[in-house]
Amino acid sequence: GDDDDSGDDDDSGDDDDSACAGPEICGDGVDNNCDGDVDGSLGLACICLTPTDAEWSSTTGNDHCAAQGQICSGVSYYSGSSSCSGVANSACWGSDPATCCSYPLAGHAGTPFGDSAMWFCGPNPDDMDADGSLSIASGGDDCDDSNPLVNPGTVEACADGFDNDCNGLADAADPFCTPSGSCITSAQPTEWNTTGAAWCGAQGLTCVGVSYWSSGSAPCTGTPYTGCWGSDPTTCCSYALSGHAGTTPGASGEWTCQ
Repeated sequence: GDDDDSGDDDDSGDDDDSACAGPEICGDGVDNNCDGDVDGSLGLACICLTPTDAEWSSTTGNDHCAAQGQICSGVSYYSGSSSCSGVANSACWGSDPATCCSYPLAGHAGTPFGDSAMWFCGPNPDDMDADGSLSIASGGDDCDDSNPLVNPGTVEACADGFDNDCNGLADAADPFCTPSGSCITSAQPTEWNTTGAAWCGAQGLTCVGVSYWSSGSAPCTGTPYTGCWGSDPTTCCSYALSGHAGTTPGASGEWTCQ
């Protein structure tokens, strides 16, 4: 059973509900995201680099970790090993992490060919789930910084129990999850900028058309433009409502899904 609600069935060694929250923290000896890979031993999350890798000479620790949505805090450097094994020098080459992480691995004086190293990458404290959206506590708009499936740029999944798009409404309570007849306005930036195909697809349905109201009328009232703006449904549904030429703030529309 999963007694700590961590998402795995093995609660041994799990002291709190942060276990398996991920992402993997490279170099701490813990399988943080419970994928069976501790600190990159399987090469899944933390990357062992050697002088034959392009990153060895061209990529700083900061950039290497940033590419994973994380921040660099140090390095383990292995002398005489090409597989990041054996006894590591992990003192950041004797300097503070800010200095160490600002250099590529090749910047370490005396690095001989055949050695290897692994950068210490860990969660950005302002973006713990590494989804690119900063937490509300840090001034961002991610309403659940422990879940990469939840942030304002995510489309509501409609059946996963989460408020994916951070609008305060989860699953069926979100107007996004009403397949047809749900009025969308430019005041709903996520839905307004989501294609008809994606909007209907989130419900397991297919987009077949749209009704569109120009600005000046109350949302989704009066005589709509239909017929997919004069194009076939495949073309129409590949655009967001915001992609309709002439769309101005105050306009509204409804996708038709089947």
